[in-house]
Amino acid sequence: MRGLVLLCLIAAWCLALPDSGHAEDLDLVLFPSEQPFGEAGAGFAFGSVALTARHIEYLGYLNRSQDDGQNDEGDPLVRSSRFGGTSRLDLGAGGQLPVGLSVALDEWESGQRDLRMTAKSGLRLDRLSADHRFTVTTRFSEQGAEERQSAGRLALGLAGLPGLGGGRQQGIVEYDVAPLPQITLLGMNAEWLFDEGSAAQVALTHRPLDRVSEGRLGFRQPLGPFELTSDLSADSDGACAIGFALALPLGPEPEPVSWSLAELIGSLQDDRPAAGWTTPGGEAPFSAN
Repeated sequence: MRGLVLLCLIAAWCLALPDSGHAEDLDLVLFPSEQPFGEAGAGFAFGSVALTARHIEYLGYLNRSQDDGQNDEGDPLVRSSRFGGTSRLDLGAGGQLPVGLSVALDEWESGQRDLRMTAKSGLRLDRLSADHRFTVTTRFSEQGAEERQSAGRLALGLAGLPGLGGGRQQGIVEYDVAPLPQITLLGMNAEWLFDEGSAAQVALTHRPLDRVSEGRLGFRQPLGPFELTSDLSADSDGACAIGFALALPLGPEPEPVSWSLAELIGSLQDDRPAAGWTTPGGEAPFSAN
């Protein structure tokens, strides 16, 4: 009920806006998908700082039979709210330092609530990039018990280095800080693009907690109107898999059908005569006389 009231308040605010230019940053959207939901969002920019707010309200019982939107215990997600801000600091000589902070709250049907606070930082140079994300999750059960977890992810990327054959390379480290400090994943992946749209990919991952390492080798090659993809993977437990796929691209995937309040307001305002305009007969719609 609280989420429905919030959606209605934002909808009323959108309707009160004088022109569609402001409505683009404040919107109410309904998605009639397999798991229907309503989304209210707003965006604001202050110089180099961008702020976004988003609230999703799942539409009653319609998502109860879906696997998506459920936690590990099969508890359906009822509503989700998120507020975040991002910015970029100019370091000169083409370098940038992106930073961001977000707060999210998920509420499940059983009454459990998950509060997530995420801090992001990075570095952008000509051939080097770095991204770090750290998330603290506080879980509140329906009985009021509190559980806290924190984890991070660091990714370092290289691009176009002659010594590595060009292409793009990336190293990834994922780790937990609480309740127990530990490394959960080590990974490296690389991609090389060749002429005529072909590409090769290599990926290596190691999961210390499971004591499993895995390697993957992939290749993509256009064959006339078709696209051939091959993939070979093997892990330290002795499992091995190889796959081939032949696809025929049919263009971009159609966008999902949705209803947007901002688009509706814009359409209505485009059809409505404004002061200073003339009607199809050439007369002004409003006259001082």
